[in-house]
Amino acid sequence: MEANEVYEVDVNNNSLQILPRLVREFKFDLETSGRTRPPFEDNYFDFVTAIEIIEHLSHGDYLIMEAFRVLRTGGYLLLTTPNLASWINRLLLGFGYQPMFYGAFKVLLDWLTGGIRRKEGSIYGHKNLYTLKAMLDLLKVHGFVTCYVSGSRTFEKGLVGMIDRLLFHFPSVAPILITTAKKIG
Repeated sequence: MEANEVYEVDVNNNSLQILPRLVREFKFDLETSGRTRPPFEDNYFDFVTAIEIIEHLSHGDYLIMEAFRVLRTGGYLLLTTPNLASWINRLLLGFGYQPMFYGAFKVLLDWLTGGIRRKEGSIYGHKNLYTLKAMLDLLKVHGFVTCYVSGSRTFEKGLVGMIDRLLFHFPSVAPILITTAKKIG
């Protein structure tokens, strides 16, 4: 697929400097997108990606609504996010621990590897986590039809990594959700 124009939208100026210069840079805060809009016309893009973004937002709806607005009818949204209902989170919650990728995750990782240490604050900055069903429902409510759903694994080693490699083929329990949806209306 060839592209005539490619934009990176990010709140982090350092991230904007990583991509090659042929990508047009644009700084925009998705947290405020309910009040302001990026200066892209309605129905402007054929393809929008949101890779590991929605979980950092207070209101993921803003991201989905803005993607819908800027996509042309028939355009695609590729979205990835950690899975609240992953196999490891189901196990951790069953033992009374916080889910992975949320809040006090570093404490949980230490527990899994043999020792519990205290680590202040979240190392991820995630505000919301989604299950596969919640993500599919959110996309549907905002006018998208799901075209593709997949799971991905983390880069954990040992037993956790081995189980990830076995179960990431089942999106509902995979550590990472990957969804492609098409704008229909």
